[in-house]
Amino acid sequence: GIFLEFFPVRSIAKAWSSEILLLAVTAAYAMSGWLASTAIGQRDRFHALMYIGNVALFSEALFFLFVIIYGTWLMALLARDRPSRPLRYLKGQLLAGPFNKERWLRAAPVFFAVIVVFSTFTSMKFMIAAFHPYSWDETFVHADRFLHLGTDPWRLTMHFLGHPFVTWMVNIVYNIWLPVLFIVLYWQLFSLRNPSARAQFFLAFILTWAIEGTLLAILFSSVGPCFLERLDGNDYYQPLMEYLRHADGQYNIMALPTQDKLWETYVTKGTMIGGGISAMPSIHVATALLYLLLALKLKLKTWPAFAFFLAMIILGSVHLGWHYASDGYAAILITLPIWWLSGWMVRMTKEKCNVAD
Repeated sequence: GIFLEFFPVRSIAKAWSSEILLLAVTAAYAMSGWLASTAIGQRDRFHALMYIGNVALFSEALFFLFVIIYGTWLMALLARDRPSRPLRYLKGQLLAGPFNKERWLRAAPVFFAVIVVFSTFTSMKFMIAAFHPYSWDETFVHADRFLHLGTDPWRLTMHFLGHPFVTWMVNIVYNIWLPVLFIVLYWQLFSLRNPSARAQFFLAFILTWAIEGTLLAILFSSVGPCFLERLDGNDYYQPLMEYLRHADGQYNIMALPTQDKLWETYVTKGTMIGGGISAMPSIHVATALLYLLLALKLKLKTWPAFAFFLAMIILGSVHLGWHYASDGYAAILITLPIWWLSGWMVRMTKEKCNVAD
C-alpha cells in the first residue's frame, strides 16, 4: 500500500497509455533512423538518447529559475490575500500548481519522447550527406532569385537590417529561438488547460522534426548560403558573408563562430550537440510557426508576439546566411498541413478511445 501511494503504477500506466499516439510516432521515427543508419554502415553515429544529459542539466537550470519566479509570485499572493492560515494556503497553491500529480504523470512520457526526437533528429542530421550528397543549393539559389524578381533576398534585407548593430540584434533574436523552444515545450508539458491543443502541438512538433528535419532534409540536401562557397567554391553569397564578418568586427555576430564549428564537425565527420548541416526546409521557421499556431489555438492575446518572433526568425535566417528564403517558405507550406493533420489524428484517437478533455 505504501509503495503504491508513492509509486502509483496504475496512474503511471494510464498516463503513458493516454500518449500512445505520440509514443508510437516517436518510436517509428527512432526505429526508422536506427534502421537507415544501419543500412549505410553508420549505426555508431545514431544515438537515440544523445540529449538526455544536456536536457537534464537545462531542466535543472530552468527549475531553479522557476522556483525563484514562482516563489516570488507566492509571496506576492500572501501579501495580497493575507490568509488566516498561510501554510494551508501555500499548500493549496502548490498542490493546484507545480505539485499537481497529474501534471507530472502526463509530462513524463512526452518528456521522454521529446528527448528521443531531438536525439534522432541530430543523429540523422549528421548523416545527411551520407544518404544524399549536398546537391540542391544551386536550385534554391535560383528559386530565391525567381521568387524575388531576380534579386537575392539577402540584398533586400540589407536595406533595413544591414547595419552592424541591427544585425547583432537580429542575431540575438535568432539565438533566442533555443530558449524559447524549451520554454514553450515545458509550458505545454505541464499544462492542463487544453489537453487537445497540447496533444496537437506535440504531435505536430514531432512530425515536423521527423518529416521536415529528417526526411525532406535528406531528399533536398543543401547546406545553405553560409556554407555554399566552402562546399563547391560558389561565391554567390560572398558579399553577404563579408558584410557579416565586417559587422562581427564591431559587434559579436555569434552566427559566424557557430557556422565555423558546424563546418569543422562536418569535414571531420565528428559529432556535436546541436550539430549537423541542413538548409531545406528551415526547422527554425517551422517550429516558430508551431508556436504561433498553438497561440492561436489557445486564443492567447499574446499571439502577435509569436507572429513577430516568426517574422524575425524568417528574416534572421536569410540575413545571417543560414537559409535561403525558400527554405522558410517551404517550411510554412509544409508545417500548416502537418498542424491540421495532427489535429485530425488527435480527434480521431480521442473518439476511438472515448477520451474527453
